[in-house]
Amino acid sequence: MFQSLVGLLRHFGYPGLLLLLDEVESTLDQRQNIRAAAYDNLRSLVDRRDLPPCCFVVCSITPEMFSDEDRGVRSYEALWQRLKPVSDREGVNFNSTVADLAANQLTANDYREVGERIRVVHAISNDWEAEKSVTAAFLTEAGEIAAHARSLAVAATRILVKVVTDELDRAYRDQRYVPDAKRLPVVFDRVARELSEARSGDEWRSS
Repeated sequence: MFQSLVGLLRHFGYPGLLLLLDEVESTLDQRQNIRAAAYDNLRSLVDRRDLPPCCFVVCSITPEMFSDEDRGVRSYEALWQRLKPVSDREGVNFNSTVADLAANQLTANDYREVGERIRVVHAISNDWEAEKSVTAAFLTEAGEIAAHARSLAVAATRILVKVVTDELDRAYRDQRYVPDAKRLPVVFDRVARELSEARSGDEWRSS
C-alpha cells in the first residue's frame, strides 16, 4: 500500500510521503493484546520493513511511554531494543531513532519560526496572503511569550500552535481583523486553561 501511494505521489511530482502519528501514548490505555499489536506495528515502522524509499514516519510520544514498565514500550522487548537510549548524550540528537525534544528548551526565535511555518501552511492551504494580517511582529511577540512561559499547565509549544492557528483562522474569515500582539499574554493564559481543562492533568503533564 505504501509503495503504491508513494509511487503515485512521485508520479505527480511530490518528493514522497510524510506520515505523522500523534498521541501514540494512547496505547497505554488499551488491552494487552491490542498494545502488543500496536507495538509490533511501531517496530515494523522503525525497521522500515514495509516502508519504501521516499517515505518518512514521525511518531510523537510522551515520557510515560518510556517510564511505564508494565504498559509502555519497555513491555514489548522487540520495540524497546530499538528505542532505548544508547547513551546519556545531552540535547537533541536528530540522527537517532528517538529525539527527546524536551532535552532542549526552544528559544524565542525557535517559537517564532514555528509560527512562521504554520502561517506558510495556512496561506498555501487557503490561498491567501496570511502575512499581511498575522505579521512578523505578532509572531515575534508570540515567540517571546512562549519562550518565557514557565508556569503554564500545558506545554508552551502546544499553546503557541493553537494561538497562531486560531488567529490565522479568524483573520482569514474576516480580513479586516488584525491580531493584537498586546493581548497575547491574556490569550496564552486563556488557551492554556482551555487545553488543560480539555484533558486530564496526567495526559498533558509531560506533553
